[in-house]
Formats: sequence, structure tokens, C-alpha cells
Amino acid sequence: MLKRTDVVVLLLVSMVFGIGCSVPNEPEAPTWDTQFVIPIADYTYEFEEMLEEVSDIKDEDGNQVLFAEGDTLFVIQYDTERPERFEVYQKLEMDPLVKESYRQEIGDIVIDLEERNDASFPFRDVYSQEDFEKQQGEKRPIPAITFEDTTGLAIGREQNFYRMLIEEKEGANEIKFHLHNGLPVDIANLAVLLLSEKGYEDFVTGEQKPPMSFISGGYVTDVPREMRAGEYVEVVLPLYGKTIPRDVVFKIEGYTRQRGSMTTVDTTFSIPVGVNPATGEVVYQDTTVTLPADTDDWVEINEELLDASITMEMMVSKLEAEKVEARIPAQYSFDENTFDLRNPQMTIQSAKLAQGKLLFDISSYMPVDTEIMIDLPEFGRTKTIHVPKKQGEQITTKTAIMDFTGETLSFPDTSRQELTYRVEVVTSEEERAVMSNEDFIDINVRSDLFVIDELTGYLGGKHDIPVMTQEIPLGDMPEGLEDGISFKEVRLDVQFYVDMGASDVPMTAHLEITGKKEDGRTKGFVVEEPISKSDTYIVDIPSEKATELVNFMPDSIQVGGYVSMMKGELSTFSAGSGFQFGGTVEDIRVSLMMPLIFRLRPISMTIGEVEEVEIEEAVRELFERDDVKKVCLLGEIDNRNPLSGRGLVLISTDPTSFDSTATLAARAKIDTLVNMDLPQPRFYEDGSIAEKGTAAVSVVLDSSDFDHFEHSPVFIKTEVALDNTDVAPNEEGWVFINPSEDFINIKLRADVEVRLDVDRLTE
Repeated sequence: MLKRTDVVVLLLVSMVFGIGCSVPNEPEAPTWDTQFVIPIADYTYEFEEMLEEVSDIKDEDGNQVLFAEGDTLFVIQYDTERPERFEVYQKLEMDPLVKESYRQEIGDIVIDLEERNDASFPFRDVYSQEDFEKQQGEKRPIPAITFEDTTGLAIGREQNFYRMLIEEKEGANEIKFHLHNGLPVDIANLAVLLLSEKGYEDFVTGEQKPPMSFISGGYVTDVPREMRAGEYVEVVLPLYGKTIPRDVVFKIEGYTRQRGSMTTVDTTFSIPVGVNPATGEVVYQDTTVTLPADTDDWVEINEELLDASITMEMMVSKLEAEKVEARIPAQYSFDENTFDLRNPQMTIQSAKLAQGKLLFDISSYMPVDTEIMIDLPEFGRTKTIHVPKKQGEQITTKTAIMDFTGETLSFPDTSRQELTYRVEVVTSEEERAVMSNEDFIDINVRSDLFVIDELTGYLGGKHDIPVMTQEIPLGDMPEGLEDGISFKEVRLDVQFYVDMGASDVPMTAHLEITGKKEDGRTKGFVVEEPISKSDTYIVDIPSEKATELVNFMPDSIQVGGYVSMMKGELSTFSAGSGFQFGGTVEDIRVSLMMPLIFRLRPISMTIGEVEEVEIEEAVRELFERDDVKKVCLLGEIDNRNPLSGRGLVLISTDPTSFDSTATLAARAKIDTLVNMDLPQPRFYEDGSIAEKGTAAVSVVLDSSDFDHFEHSPVFIKTEVALDNTDVAPNEEGWVFINPSEDFINIKLRADVEVRLDVDRLTE
């Protein structure tokens, strides 16, 4: 650093040898330009530091979890405690079957009528023939007429129904009528009524209804009104919730309004009565005549008027009943169900039973006798059971037993371990019975213990492996990495020792490997390893599964599962011979290796350090006196780093400015001297670096930044902000870190140019 005495000596030498100055006629204090250098930064980040941070990760007990070796991260291996010896003994028996229930219901009772009935009520039925003959061809007023008519209809007679309780269903189970008033007069209070033709018993109330009992009715609209001449309307009769007998009648009634005025008026006319013979003029005489007051609305009496009528079109599509009285024909229904006999400890091709029964508990809610046939094809057995109808409200119950002791259960296809039972239900025909759509037969199927005397197939059994949890707090990686890093390929293996003792039954280890996060999320998979003898087994986990698991960034990896008998060739086993295997599974270890070939999603990871730089007094005075003409920041950045990012050099006079807890006032004192992209290296195809990237730094400071050099010390922070790996030419984003070789170096100096004045220096 340039001292004040050095500046004076430099000045004197310049005066003696005439360097950079001239002597005028009248001597003046000489001035000249010179420059000197202030070192600013020389910072290197070696990626071994990142591995050192990772190696500091410890579990909750303070034990080291990760360590680095070369270009690979390793997980410290833990051993499990030695478990107790386990044994599995396979008995030749099947547990009782879970109770299954089969129900055969009558279901919806549908009366599909598909009927259309038309009725017509002509005007001639209410207009006397005598009046017609007298008035034919004349215009006459139409007097008010009251009318009614009835037509009968049988519902369900062809379907053998006597009465039915119609099911409650909105928008269904109703009869619609389309009415047309073809009369030349309006009709008031037009109504359609449904009546019983014969007496019947109401299903709902139990009341005995007399003939012509009202069942349902409807007006032209909800509020009675006149139906205009020529108008079409729809009338709906709801039937749901009502008992409908088979024989019903429909009645239509109403009355007409008078058409045409019946009042008269007296009018005087002058009519001719003769001719005056003397003069030949017509002689008139006033005469009073009585005439109708208004004839405009009168109707001509003719055949067309007499044929005008009220027509009714009735439409019934189908009715759904919940209870009927009917002659019930024989009905047939069929159902097939299975019991799932799959058992990880046993696969059956054929099994001769020493004991075993199936029991069928039957409850009949049917008003008819029933025959039930049960077929069990795997046993080659059928059984027919007669079930009487219920008596009144008393249901019929019956239990049927099928004993299979000494019989053989056969599964030619061993992949299908199901016991089939087929149930056929046939009802007897009844002349007349009351049936509800809720009537049913309930069949419950159950079994006792099936003991096998001889089995052809293969056996299986299992024992749980003691669970081992390996802490891997990858979430504790350096800030910025834990949420963005994805390893390209991870190597994971699980090592364990099996002591099988004297057992010679081949086994399979089913390893369940699960990664867990502290927030409860999990990701896992299962791998299998065959075991044939006492030995140490190392299971290499498929790389894609291991990589997916590690990139999940779990806080721990858990290894568990079970050891089971291996399914081999079909063999024959007999009762009384035990099948067992045993031993221990111990020394479980997880080996996890993560080569530092990885991809980063966009992250923000900042590394760097703060240095204290002393500015000597002579230099500070040059800045204070404004002798400094120019400050150039010169240097270079060497980047052997696969991550994109920026290099920054920051300056502040406050040492607390760069603390994470710095106040806003302290942070406001920071100025940026340099901010530029890291030069990108050249990559090999595998993502490793072939040649570092280099960039020169050349920045001219604004004079407003000179104030920093009037203080001593100043604080310089050299900082590297790393970003994602998706940068050209490395489009796939995979990069390779070589901790022993990869680094980032930022060098920076300040070239200060000043104008020196002897007078000012010697003051």
C-alpha cells in the first residue's frame, strides 16, 4: 500500500529528473499524474467445502450420518440388534369360511298395461230428438245442460292381479287423460273420477270398501274452471299409495253454459196493407212485433251439431306395485357366489378332507313354497332343499348341512383358489296369494374348520423381518440444495445375514423399503430375494427405484418385510408330517451411495465470505482531497463449476451489513462493485467439466462510490449465487461435481489514478 512518505519521495525524484513535469518562466508548484493499486478480493470456493458441510449432518443422537469419499456421498451404515430365532409351522387346515349371505327378492312388481281407451259423449245424448225435429235448420240458443257418463275398465285382469298397492314414485304410477271439448259451448267443473266397480279390501287401512268407492279424481286444472269450446286439456289421476282393485270405472261429469240470449224486444214496423185505388199509392200500417234481443250467438240446429262431442283419451303405460293379490305363477332365479380361499401359506390343487362341513341357514319370507338347489362344482356335489311358504307373518326357517368328510376338493387351475356355490330358487305356483315386493328368501352360508388329510399343492409360511430404520436427513443438506437437487443415479443395497439352522426349505425374503419424511409422507417399494442356505445376502436395489427414493429426500429409510417359504413345484403332503423352517435374520445394513452427478431445479444458493481491508491514511487523504481522478476495478473470474450463477463483489463501511440479522440501515450501506454472470465451462457428454470458464472483470467506478475509500477498514464480501443446471450446452441439466478439482475463483484489484500537487503534498 502506498504511504505518505513514499508519495513525497516520488515527488522529489520527479522534480530532480524532470519526470512528468516542466519548469515555466515563473516557477509554479509542479503537478503530475500517477497511479497505484489497491487489492480488493481474491476468493476461491472449492466444492470440497460442500461435502464438508454434508459430512457434518448428524442424527438426533449426534452420530454422523453422511460422509464423502472422492466424488460420492455415502450413508453411515447401522446394524440392527440380533433378533430372536423364529419358526413357522404349517398346519394342513383351512380356517372357517367367512359367513356369506345370499338373498333372492321378488323385486319390483310391474303391471305393463300399454292400454289406450277412448270415450265420446256426443251432444245428441243431451238434446231431445223432438226439439231437433221442430227446430232443424233454425238458429236457436243452446240452453244449459248437466251431463255425466261412466265407462268401465279392467286393470291387470290378463296379468292375474286382483288388487294392488301402487308404489310411491314421484312422476310415475298415474293415469293421464286428454280431453277435447268439441261442443259449441263452454263446460264448467269438468271432472274425471276413478271408482271401484266392486267391493274390495284396502291394503293400507284394511277397510272393506263398498262398490263405487272413490279412488282418485282430477279436475281440468287444480282450480275448477270452464273448459272453452274447442279446447284440449290434460287431466292426471295420481294412483301412488292407493289400493287399486282389478275392476274400476271412470266417470266424467260437468255442465254446459247457455249459449245465446233468450230475451226479446217489441219493435214497431210500418207494413203495406193495400193500394189506394184513387191514387195507386201503397198504404202502410204500424204493427208491433216481438223479436229476439240478439241472434248473433245462436247456433243452427243440424246433424253436425248433434254429432259434436266431448272426447276422452285415457293413457296407461305401466304401474309399479309394492304389494299385490294375484295368482302367482312359478318363478325361477339363479345366483352364483364364491368363497375366496387364497392363503399365502397354502396353495391347493387337490385336498382330501378329514373334516369339513358347509351349513346353509335359510329363512323364507315368501308366500309360496320354494325349492332351493345348491351346487358346489369343486366338490362335485348338489343338494335340493324344500322350503314351505310362510304362514301369516311367521317366517319359515331351515338349516341344511353338507358334510364333506372324506371328499376331495379340487382346483385343476391352481391360480384360482375359489370355492363356488350356485343357488337356484324355484317357487311353486299358487292359485291366489298376497305378495310384497319386499318378500325374499335369505340364505346364509358358513363352514366349520376344514382339516386336510392329504394335500397336493405347495405350502407357504412367513415370518416378519425385524424393522430397521436408517436416518438419512437429506433435508439438512446445505441451504438451497435440499429442495432442488435430483441425483441422476443412486446405488442402494440392503445386506442381511440369515441363519436357517437345519431347515432345508427354500425361502424368499420380501424386503419392504420405505422412505419417510418428518411430515408423514412416504414413498416405498418391495423387492424379493431367494434364500436357500445360511449366508450373507446383499440385495442390489434396482437403480431407478433407489434413485426415485433418494430424490424424495427422505429423513429416514425403513427396511422391514418378511421371510416366507418359497413356492416351488407341486408336492403331496399328508397330515401328521410337520413342515417348518426357522432361523434368524440379522445384521441388516443399508448401503447408500450417491455419486455427485445431479440436476438442480431453479434454486437460490449463496456462498461467499467477508474480508476486512485496511486503507492507509495517505490513500484515504487522496480520496478526501479529491485527488483521485479514476478508479478501475480489474480482475478475472475462473469458473470450474457446472452450476450457472453470478459472481458479486460487495463493499460496506459497516461490519454488520452482511449479517443475516443486519438492520435495514446497515444493509443500506452496501454497494455492489461487481455483478456479472459466471463464465460457463465446457462440458463432456457425461456432464463433467472439460475446461474451466474464464472471464475478465473491468469496471470503472462512479465517483459517488469513492467515499468508501475514505474509511478504514472497509469490508468486502465476495459472493457466488448459484442457480439451476439447465444451461446450454448442457440441455438435459445433468452435471458432475468433482470435489477435488471443481472451484470458483474471483480476483479483483482497484487501479487508482491520481493527480499529485507538490504544494498540497508539502503543506
